[in-house]
Amino acid sequence: MPPPPVPLTLDLTGLPEPLVRQVVEVVTAAREGRPSDVEIFPKFVSRPKLTSEEFRQLLKEMASMSSGQSLPIDFSSADIYDDHD
Repeated sequence: MPPPPVPLTLDLTGLPEPLVRQVVEVVTAAREGRPSDVEIFPKFVSRPKLTSEEFRQLLKEMASMSSGQSLPIDFSSADIYDDHD
């Protein structure tokens, strides 16, 4: 059985802006026949042993990709686990 066809469009709606810019850069570079400067795989997958500075930079990047949602200030483990009394 042949593999399914690759879609010619990709909906990036709702993705963080830094990620959208990276996708645009990768596609543009591919169209121009040049390599992209964008690391395609997340650092935590491709480089599991980061230096302290690389780890701090990764945390900054992840913070900039926030979905805009956060936990309530009074969030605790009681919100996750049932009462076992």
